[in-house]
Amino acid sequence: MKKIYLAFLWHHHQPYYRPDVHRGEFQMPWVRLHGIKDYYGMASLISQYPKIKTNINLVPSLLKQIKEYLSGTQDRLLLFTTKPAPDLTSADKQYILENTFLAHPQHMIGTCPRYKELYSKIRDERAKMKEEREKVVARFSEQDFIDLLVCSSLVWFHPLIKENDAEIKQLMQKGRNYTEEDKTLIAQKQMDYLSKIIPLHKRLQDTGQIEITTSAFYHPILPLLCNMQSARQAIPDVKLPEVDQAGLFEDALNQIASAVEFYTEHFGKKPSGFWPSEGAVSDDILPLLAENGINYLATDEEILSATLKRPLTPDDLYQPYKLQIPNILSILFRDQELSNLISFQYKRWNPKDAVEHFISLVKSKAGQGSHPAPLVSVILDGENPWEHYPNNGIEFLRLLYERLEKDDSIETVRFTDYLARYPVEKRLNNIFAGSWINHNFAIWVGHREDCQGWEYLARTREIIKQHRAKDVEDAVISNAKECLYIAEGSDWFWWFGHEHSSSLDDQFDYLFRSHLMNVYHLLGLNPPDYLYRPIKIPVGKDKELYSQPCGLLDIKLDGRRSDYFEWLPAGHFNIPETEMVRTTMNHSSPSSAGLISDVFFGFDKNKNLCLRLDIPGLTCQGKTIPMVLGTDDIYFILNFLTPIKRKIIIPNHSPRNNRPENNRDSGTAAPLGPVSPQKELGLDILDETDTLLKTLDSIAIDEIIEVLCPLELLVVKENPESFGTIEFFVEVYQDTKFLSRYPDNQPIILSVKTEETEYLDWSV
Repeated sequence: MKKIYLAFLWHHHQPYYRPDVHRGEFQMPWVRLHGIKDYYGMASLISQYPKIKTNINLVPSLLKQIKEYLSGTQDRLLLFTTKPAPDLTSADKQYILENTFLAHPQHMIGTCPRYKELYSKIRDERAKMKEEREKVVARFSEQDFIDLLVCSSLVWFHPLIKENDAEIKQLMQKGRNYTEEDKTLIAQKQMDYLSKIIPLHKRLQDTGQIEITTSAFYHPILPLLCNMQSARQAIPDVKLPEVDQAGLFEDALNQIASAVEFYTEHFGKKPSGFWPSEGAVSDDILPLLAENGINYLATDEEILSATLKRPLTPDDLYQPYKLQIPNILSILFRDQELSNLISFQYKRWNPKDAVEHFISLVKSKAGQGSHPAPLVSVILDGENPWEHYPNNGIEFLRLLYERLEKDDSIETVRFTDYLARYPVEKRLNNIFAGSWINHNFAIWVGHREDCQGWEYLARTREIIKQHRAKDVEDAVISNAKECLYIAEGSDWFWWFGHEHSSSLDDQFDYLFRSHLMNVYHLLGLNPPDYLYRPIKIPVGKDKELYSQPCGLLDIKLDGRRSDYFEWLPAGHFNIPETEMVRTTMNHSSPSSAGLISDVFFGFDKNKNLCLRLDIPGLTCQGKTIPMVLGTDDIYFILNFLTPIKRKIIIPNHSPRNNRPENNRDSGTAAPLGPVSPQKELGLDILDETDTLLKTLDSIAIDEIIEVLCPLELLVVKENPESFGTIEFFVEVYQDTKFLSRYPDNQPIILSVKTEETEYLDWSV
């Protein structure tokens, strides 16, 4: 049996959180908190399994901030940890209450009884925070604040630290009534473990266990810097900003060169491998990498498929390629399914089952090809998944590494070792321009907010250019350009547009504009007024009730959140809590209480309308399941108003063997299992007289409800090619009784798009 080579690449990065690169504190604590958890813990765990070889990507902007912490820079929460509780002002306390609970409620907050107690207290008071901040703060004692600052730091320490550090174990066992000395100790412990991160990685590199790769310094989307027009390869009519392309290209070169220099300084040699931010590649970036001595880069399998213009075979995916120009560069492509299983799915599995499934899938997929030494590349974020796993995922990772050490048919490898052992046979003349998200750049360019950010960058660069011509000191120009490089980071644009939103939108927006303002301050100028106004439109303010689809969908009809990016281009209607509460108050049936939390909708290339319904959780006998009660009397109707009146009846039950009639003894709804849509469920299509037209089997129910409806069922017979506009509601019924409608007082209206190039308007 041939051996399979498995290469993990754990990607570690954070944007630059310090509003002023030369002074002041960090705006957010994520470098520190992920540092004591993931950046230290992932490497420390790997060191316990010497047969495991792996690859770790460390972005320079992350390492730079770690060094600044060790030089004395603090973030605001850390500053308050070192400040005596009696000296905390009311504003300090408000900030603490608003920012110390940004952790996973179950797997982090829930593991510390005192932290959970304080979380319950603030949750009860949260509704009053905006109107009665000072009164809410007054309900928390000095001891509450001391305990909160200690507990909210303790839960971020990696499990290995909690297992092996006697002082951390003692603090955990103490549980409550912490002292100022405990606060001081917890702050010092965090600095101690931050100080170990770079030396630990260098030691593992020098012993040959890991390979460290790098990225452009401040994590920009390099193809957009090199050539903004590259976005048109995936989306030809995407709206692009007015930019100084020559200036952006120069920035790209500097961001790569400075990353290589930084890496060499800290790890004693030049980097061989390169992970382009967000897996974003194009032909334009390749010569810049080659000029800086990079030997290989990696990206997503969808890029390879788009390059080859066909679906991939195992022989396509499980081997590296040599790029024709420049011919010194090799490129590798990650297995998307395997990577996303770790990122998004296995967190819900029993760790042993997850590991066995992963290894079995690796063997099954790689074994199908004819290559004598298949290379399976699994590339994902190394920090973000783990707080969604119990105990930070350490049981899963330990079992995974143990199984791989014992399995003679799979060998884990560093990319460089594999490339040296097996010369690259296949070549690519070019590479499709796109990222690891839907093989395009839609997250970072095209939306009105994205374009606004890029145009602000262009205006600020022009100011630097003008002052460089005036013979301003080189050091001043250099510092100003660094602020510009920071603002080019992908993370700011990640939060612009409709695709992503969080409670920290305003802070990311502020940081982006602050970095641009700093350019003006360094040059002795007043920043323009527009930089003082937010770019991101807050939810609920001048915001549409729902977002429109921004690209075609590719849905795996399984009723599961199988891939974070699967529904990302979809339109989205989030049911407001007030509407869910009103529904609860208006109807006596418990089954109508907030039965739907989200509706996603869009189109696929097969001319289907794709619909997803998310169901809030219901706790039964200590287990949380979707609030789909499994009875035939509760169902949904997709009610179309135009282009022709149609109703699609959507059942809410799982297959027959999971229905309540087979679980009567439990007295509760049966957890929903995987669905075989072709055999178990049907969609009944009714005309405007409620006469059955057709029954379809394109539905799946498990964690969510997923439906594919052919557009041909919604068009006027006299003009079947004219899809036009679709208007619909989602309605909930019990028997024949109407319970609720979503949206409440107006339909969802969308224009039918069946080709990627038809997504023209990115300004919504």
